[in-house]
Amino acid sequence: MKILKIRLRTIIFALAVIVLVSLGIIWKFGFWQPTPVENKSGEVVTFADRGFQGDAQAVLEQKISDQENKLATDSEFAKDLSQWLILGNMKYQLGDLAGAKEVYETKILQDHPDDAPALENLAQTLYEMGDYAGAELRWRAAISVSPWEVTYLKLVDLIEDKSPARQKEIQGILEEAIANLGQSPGLLRRLGDWYVDNQQYDRALSHYQVAKQLAPDDASIDERIVEVRKLMSQ
Repeated sequence: MKILKIRLRTIIFALAVIVLVSLGIIWKFGFWQPTPVENKSGEVVTFADRGFQGDAQAVLEQKISDQENKLATDSEFAKDLSQWLILGNMKYQLGDLAGAKEVYETKILQDHPDDAPALENLAQTLYEMGDYAGAELRWRAAISVSPWEVTYLKLVDLIEDKSPARQKEIQGILEEAIANLGQSPGLLRRLGDWYVDNQQYDRALSHYQVAKQLAPDDASIDERIVEVRKLMSQ
């Protein structure tokens, strides 16, 4: 069993995504890229050290045990998929990636393959396990069922970080996201960044300018506009 330590802000981001997905809330916001789990050995990571302090881990383990017992003894309770999702999410929160994966796959997706929250949460779990191909497959499946901005952006991050030879695909993914969800500061900013990376400065500037119209108080967009204008003047 390989144990990797995750930065606290990575955990906060991942858990926030799981909460949003579990509640079925679509929250459009400026995307914050998580710090990826390093898996240099290529081994599957089954457990992640979440850095619990005090009795926090014991409390969570007891909640997991109580949830498992109720699911095993109350047939009506066990019919509620959201209760299985809660169990998977708690296992993920604990750092039991293999346990969370098993719940999402066998208790939800096996009979309900189009369950978007389970697909999204499984993808995040597989990503932390180092199964990047599996994570991409599930994020794409989640998008096909219920396209959310955060899912598109996590897919883009995955390709950008783990598949350097596939960078051209990012443009198409972001354009698809805008076509499906409409223009948003986060998507326009990210597509503008892609254009900068590919020396298409005019397109980058136009995307930043529209993003600025949608988010006039976002200083990061102002910074991008200044930088791309410098590049255009060189």
